[in-house]
Amino acid sequence: MRNFYVLKLWLVSCLIAGSITGASGQSRLSKEEIPSTPESRIYDPDQVFRTKPEVLARMSERLKRLKADYDFDVYMIVYSGLIGMDVVKLGDQFHGEWLDERSDGLIFVMDVQSASGGEAGRSHKLYNGDFIDENLMPRIQVSAIEDAVKRSSLEMQKETDVLLSLEIFIESLTDRISSQPEIDKSLNPVKEDANFMGIMATGLLLIGLIIAITAKLLGGVEGKAVQLYRFPDVLVGERPGAPNRGGEISWTDYGSPSER
Repeated sequence: MRNFYVLKLWLVSCLIAGSITGASGQSRLSKEEIPSTPESRIYDPDQVFRTKPEVLARMSERLKRLKADYDFDVYMIVYSGLIGMDVVKLGDQFHGEWLDERSDGLIFVMDVQSASGGEAGRSHKLYNGDFIDENLMPRIQVSAIEDAVKRSSLEMQKETDVLLSLEIFIESLTDRISSQPEIDKSLNPVKEDANFMGIMATGLLLIGLIIAITAKLLGGVEGKAVQLYRFPDVLVGERPGAPNRGGEISWTDYGSPSER
């Protein structure tokens, strides 16, 4: 499986006149050429947004909110004509430098001068399940991300302005990612589920213990309620002349009412 997503932007107009992306020659940047992660979450080395900084600010706010609300990383690198560079490999290279192979975040490399659009770097190992033995999995399935990227790229094609189309892409993408039900979970859903099952098992054990103790207590009370107590058989000797002397049965006949 290729560890990137192809975005066909089909840009209607070009922002700056220049050469279309040439054949793949130098496909990677040196580490010195890759800056630290931008606070805005958008790296614009060719100053594509210099005429519309407000668009850049709105896009940046979207990406920051996604990180703050869901701890999901999305960065965008925007070029205007990548001469001899391969956006496919650049996306993965930026991901490796800015994030790591255990991050489920995405890094988009966009070339506004190319009809082919751009690429999204991701963690090849994480999304392929290489860390499942470590209870580490991405929160969103690959198919769901592919669908979000595809639909967002279709949305941006409705806008003829290049910069506004990029903004539409980010708006659509962040909305679709944040709407995924799994995004609220931690990056460690396997371990989280295991912990939940452990808590449930402990809870069930406690409930069972309480029921057993209660049943035993109630059973003891019920047993006592139906228990018969008998006076012991005692041999009592006769006491002649004594009132109610033992050993004898005395009785008095008052007669029946009909005889009175």
